[in-house]
Amino acid sequence: FGRINAMSGVVKLKDIITTIKSIDNFKNDTLDKLNPVNDYLEGVSIDEIYIDLSYQRKLILQQLINRLIRYGGFSKEAAGHIDLAQRKDGRLFGWDGFHRAIMGGIAGCTRLPAAIYYHDKARTPSQEQQKEANLFEVRNGMAAKVSAGALFKSQVTGRRPDALKTLDVMKACKLNVEGINPDPDAYDLGGFAFF
Repeated sequence: FGRINAMSGVVKLKDIITTIKSIDNFKNDTLDKLNPVNDYLEGVSIDEIYIDLSYQRKLILQQLINRLIRYGGFSKEAAGHIDLAQRKDGRLFGWDGFHRAIMGGIAGCTRLPAAIYYHDKARTPSQEQQKEANLFEVRNGMAAKVSAGALFKSQVTGRRPDALKTLDVMKACKLNVEGINPDPDAYDLGGFAFF
């Protein structure tokens, strides 16, 4: 964990994944608990992807591991694609999807589907980095956060057992959030966080 936290600047994605996989007991305590995933048939090789840690969120490895274990492994469907920017020197930099790429890599994927943005050839390396940081900010910093109610509504629709139990309690109490209780006499709380 210390080696991961000490990383800075430009790092190859493959090096981060290799470091994670070298953690004592990682295979027994994490990988063996995950459902196997078939590698992508197409996409960009993890070996070709760089990460510029100057603008990326800090990698909190335990959170990623907990997510993988909680959901039984890496979901290619939920992960979608990552976003890369090709710099003038030809290197591909992951400006969005860093955490998804790490999860895919530790789950065994060697390729990742990606959308590639090509930098203007007139940009300097500093301007390329600045453009990627701005794209990251727009995608991640300015995105609307999913409300607790909207998340709960999707969990009910997805038939998650905990959400269905909570819905049963809401129905018994004649309470409604996000229109999930079909009872027209249910009291609308206006938000799940309040419930």
